[in-house]
Amino acid sequence: MLIAGGAPAREIAEKRFMESLSIAGKNGARSWEVRTAMSLAQLWRAQNRGDEARAVLYEAYRTFDEGFDTADLRAARNLLEEMDGVAH
Repeated sequence: MLIAGGAPAREIAEKRFMESLSIAGKNGARSWEVRTAMSLAQLWRAQNRGDEARAVLYEAYRTFDEGFDTADLRAARNLLEEMDGVAH
């Protein structure tokens, strides 16, 4: 898995996640975008880039106005709350 690898692998993973976010945004694929944002947020969080991690996930999550009971949005909300230090 790229995320678990060393620095070069993490750099490749970050690049691929950024490409995925761009493609999802251009195609209006919001579920794909939030899933990618979660992966990127987890990578950045592991690199002590918590503010960036939260920002990228929040930007993808905030576009939704329904479907909050879906697995993807529940996972995104849980990750956001975890990053905010909110107990479940």
